[in-house]
Amino acid sequence: MNHCGVRFVMGEHAPAFIKWGAYQMSADWYFLKSGFFFKNKKIGPICEMELLKRIEAGEVQPDTPLFSDSKTRGHWIAMREIKPAFKHWKQTHPDALA
Repeated sequence: MNHCGVRFVMGEHAPAFIKWGAYQMSADWYFLKSGFFFKNKKIGPICEMELLKRIEAGEVQPDTPLFSDSKTRGHWIAMREIKPAFKHWKQTHPDALA
């Protein structure tokens, strides 16, 4: 398994949907970042592990728009609306008001 949670599955014991040396991977996430020279810059794709690291570092805040084809069905949604992400934010920022 790599740092983004990619688990390589090979051989006979792999589930049917990931046979032939394919791999199982978490959702690709994107988020919008505002900066001095740009209004909204799309960052990504990043894996779920990287997203959690950026939430923990404070780079992704509760109002930050997140996007994933599979998890948000192709819509931009505030991080606070994605329960596992918001739960992680509350755990890593206990003194912050959300």
